[in-house]
Amino acid sequence: MKIQQIQIDGFGKWQDQSFDIDSNLQIVYGQNEAGKTTLNHFITSVLFGFANGHQQYQQYLPKNGAAYGGQLTINADDQVYRLQRTKGKNGGTLKITDEQGQPVSTEQLTQILGPIDQELYAAIFNFSQTDLNMIFNLSREDLLTHLQRVGAVGSSQWLGLIKEHDKTADEIYKPKGRKPALNIRLKEYEQLTQQVHQAAGQYDHYQDLLVQVGEQADELRKRQQKLTEVQAKLEHVQELNRLMPTFMKLKSATTTKQVALTNGDVTQIQQLQADLAETASQRDQRQTQLEAVQQSNQLTGQQQFYFDHLNQFSELAQLIPRLSLKVEQQAKQNEQLDTWTNAQQQILTRYGVDRLPQAPADNQIELLEQLQDQQKEIQTKLENIEQPQTRTQTTNTKTPWWSWAIAAVCLVIMFMVPNVIVKVILGIILLGSITSPIWLKQSQQQVDNSKQQAETQSIQSKLDAVANQLADWGRDNQMDQFDQSQWLSVQGDLRRFSDLEQQIELVNNEKAEINRQLLDFKQKLEFAHDWISTSDQSEILISRVEQFIQEQQNAKETWQKQQQKYEILTKQLQEIKQRQGEKEQQKAAIYARLQINNDADFKTTYQQSLQATVNQEKIAALTSQITADQQTELAQFDSVDDLKEQLNQLQGDVRADQQAIDDTFKRQTSIQLEIDQLAKNGILSSLRQQQANLETTINQLVFDWFKEKLAATWINKALQFASADRFPKIIDKANNYFATLTRQHYDKIVVGDEVISVVDKSGQSFDVGELSQGTAEQLYVSLRFGFAVVMSDTVNLPLLIDDGFVNFDNLRKEAVFEIIKNISQENQVIYFTADDRILTEVDDEKVINLDKG
Repeated sequence: MKIQQIQIDGFGKWQDQSFDIDSNLQIVYGQNEAGKTTLNHFITSVLFGFANGHQQYQQYLPKNGAAYGGQLTINADDQVYRLQRTKGKNGGTLKITDEQGQPVSTEQLTQILGPIDQELYAAIFNFSQTDLNMIFNLSREDLLTHLQRVGAVGSSQWLGLIKEHDKTADEIYKPKGRKPALNIRLKEYEQLTQQVHQAAGQYDHYQDLLVQVGEQADELRKRQQKLTEVQAKLEHVQELNRLMPTFMKLKSATTTKQVALTNGDVTQIQQLQADLAETASQRDQRQTQLEAVQQSNQLTGQQQFYFDHLNQFSELAQLIPRLSLKVEQQAKQNEQLDTWTNAQQQILTRYGVDRLPQAPADNQIELLEQLQDQQKEIQTKLENIEQPQTRTQTTNTKTPWWSWAIAAVCLVIMFMVPNVIVKVILGIILLGSITSPIWLKQSQQQVDNSKQQAETQSIQSKLDAVANQLADWGRDNQMDQFDQSQWLSVQGDLRRFSDLEQQIELVNNEKAEINRQLLDFKQKLEFAHDWISTSDQSEILISRVEQFIQEQQNAKETWQKQQQKYEILTKQLQEIKQRQGEKEQQKAAIYARLQINNDADFKTTYQQSLQATVNQEKIAALTSQITADQQTELAQFDSVDDLKEQLNQLQGDVRADQQAIDDTFKRQTSIQLEIDQLAKNGILSSLRQQQANLETTINQLVFDWFKEKLAATWINKALQFASADRFPKIIDKANNYFATLTRQHYDKIVVGDEVISVVDKSGQSFDVGELSQGTAEQLYVSLRFGFAVVMSDTVNLPLLIDDGFVNFDNLRKEAVFEIIKNISQENQVIYFTADDRILTEVDDEKVINLDKG
C-alpha cells in the first residue's frame, strides 16, 4: 500500500490542507511546532481510527471548530482508494470509495492492512526518537511475537487465543500470586492441616451440641410451618380486604339498557351529518356569492342605453377607424394647403403681379424657343458683321512689317553710301515703302464697307421680323406683362402655380367630402345626444365616441362574465341542494330503521350508548380484578366489619407465632455459636472432611491450569514454526544495516532469550545495555528496518519516521538516509525531519516544506 495524497479537513493545527505524497520517498521538513508529528498522527488515525476520550491529547481536535477528520488517497494492488474518516464513535466514521467515487466496503481496509493493527504498526512501521530507547527492553520474545503476528495466517486470532489461555491459567494459579483460586486453596489446605492435629478433647461436647441444635431446628421448622400457614391465610384475607371496595362497586354497578346502535351506524350517521354540514356551508357560500354577483351585475342607465342601441353603436364603431384616419388626414391637408398657398404667394411676389396667366401649351413653348433661338442667331450674325469692320479699321491704321523692313534697309544704305543721288533715290524708295500700304488699304476698305452695310440692313430686317413675331406671341399668350427675357424662365413658375391650383382644388374637394362624412357621422350619432355631445370638434368627438363604445364594450364583457359566473353558481347551488336532499334522505332512512326522530334524538341515543359501553367496560374491568371464587367468598361476609374482625384475629396469631419462632431461633443461635466456635477450633471429623474436599478442589484446579498452559504452549510453538524461516532473514538484514550505520565496526547481532547483544569486528560481544546511546539507537533502527523490509512480502505499508535520528552524527545520518532511499524502492517511506541539511540531499519535488506555509 502506498499513500498518494493527504487531505485534512481539521486535525490539530491543520485545517483545509492537502499534500501530494511521493510513492517512494517523501520528505516532510519543518522546524519544531511546524506540525510534523500532527501529520504523522493524522495518517495513523485515518488508517486505524481516532483516539478516544481517554486519550484526549492524542485526538488532535481542531481548535477553530473546523470539521474533524480528512482522507487519504492510497494505491493498493494497483487500485486507488480514498479512505475518509470523520468524527464518530469507535474511532470515527470510515467511508471508502474507489477511483470513480463508488462506495467500497470498509472490510477492504482490513484486507489491505492484513494482520497489522495500530499497536503492531507502531511497533514495526512507525517510530520516532522516543521509540529508540525501547532497544534496552527489547527481547527475543518481543521480536518473535511481532514476527508471529505478521508472519502466520490468522496469527492475530491465534495470539489472542494464547492470551486468553494464559489469562485463564493466571486466574487459576501464579507462582507468587495471592488472589488466584489455586493459590488461595493451597493456603487454606496448609491451615486446615494444622487444625486437624489440634482437634481432640472437644469432640464429645460437640456431638451433644449437634443433637440440641437439631431439636431446636425441628421445633423452629414446625413453628415456621405453622406461621407459613397462618401467614398464607392472613395474606388471603388481606387480599379479600383489598378487593372488598372493588367488590362493593361491582355489586352496586348497574348496567344501562343496551341501545341497538352499532359502530357502523354511528360512523355512517356522523359522516352524513358532517357531509350535510359541509353541504350547508357550501350552499350558504354559493348563495352569498350568487347574491353578490346578482347585485354587482346591475346595468347602469348608460350601459342599458348601449345594449338597447347595440347595432347603431356597432355601425358607428365600424366608421370610427376610417373617419379617424380622414380627420387626421384633414389636419395634414390643412397644413399642406397653407404650404401650397404660401408657395403661390411667393411666386406672385417674385414677379410683382396679382395674378398669373395660364401656362402656354407645349407647342407655344416650342414656338417661343424657336423665335428666341432665331433672334439670338440673327443677333449673333449682326454682331459678327459689325465686329470685323471695327477690326479692319483698326488694322488699316497700322503699316505692314515689310514696309518697315524696306525703309530700314534703305535707311541703312543711305548712311553707308556717300553718293547723294543714290541717297535721294533711296529716300524716295523709303518714303514709298511707308505710304504705299496705307493707300492700298484705304481703297480696299471703302469697297468692304459698302458690302457690309448692305448685309447689315438685310440681317436687321430679319431681326425686326422675329421681334414682331415675339411681340405677337406675347400678346397671344398674355405674357406681355413680363419682360421678354423672362418668358421662358417664368414657365416653370407658371406650371408650378397651375399645379398648386389643381392640388388645392383637389384637397378642398376631399375636405368637403370629409366634412360631409363627419356631418353624416354626427347625424347618425344624434340618437345618443343625451350621452355624447356632438358639439365638440371632430377629432374630440370621434375620440369620445370611441372611448364611450370601448367603455361600454368592456362593461358588456364584464357583464357577460358575471352572467356566466351567475349561471355557474346557480347550477352549482342546484347540485349542492340536490346532494343535500340525497344526504337527508339517507339519514332519514337510517333514523327510521333505528327509530330515531331527529339529530337531537340521535345525540341522546348516542350518549346513552356511550354510557352503556363505559358501564360494560367498567364492569369488565372490575370483574377482571376479582375472580368468581373471590366474589363468592366476599359475598359470605355480612359487612366490611366482619372481614376486618377476622383480619385482626389472624394478625394477632401471626405476631404470637413470630414471637415463638424468635425465641426458638435465639436458643438455636446460641447453641450454633458454640458449635461454630468449636468448628473453628477444628472438630476432627469435620476438619478431615474439609481437608478431603479441599484436596479434590485443588486437584481440579491443577488440572484446569495445566490444560490452559498446555494449550497456549502448543499454539505458540505452532506459530513459531510457521514464521521461523523469516526470523533469520530479519536478523540478516539488520546485520547489514547495523554494519553500515556503525561503519563496519559491528558486524553481527545476536538475539538471546532475555537480552540482545552485538559482536564487533574483533569478535568481542556487548550486551545492548553496554552500548552507547547512539549505537543502541542505530541497533534499534537496523532491527526496525530489517523487520519492515522482510515482512513487506506479507504486508507492504508506508514506513513513517518522525525525527528518528537526532542523536546520529552527520556520517551516520548520511548512511541511514542512503538506507532509507534503498528501502523506499520497495517500501514507501515518509520521513519527518527538522534537519535542514536534508533539503540539499533530495530533489525539491520530494520535499514538503512546512515552514513555507
